[in-house]
Amino acid sequence: MTQYLITTFTDSTGQTFKEVIKPQHNQTFTVIDADSKEQALKIYEEAKDEAN
Repeated sequence: MTQYLITTFTDSTGQTFKEVIKPQHNQTFTVIDADSKEQALKIYEEAKDEAN
């Protein structure tokens, strides 16, 4: 079964938009809770290292 990433955002007028993204055959999506992009990358790399 194919997985899809669904993102939702609301613009400054209050209108809500949804986008459905299907990853390419060589692409994956990972959701990380973090306070910054740098922290998210660090958490991702640490989890990846622990899995190996």
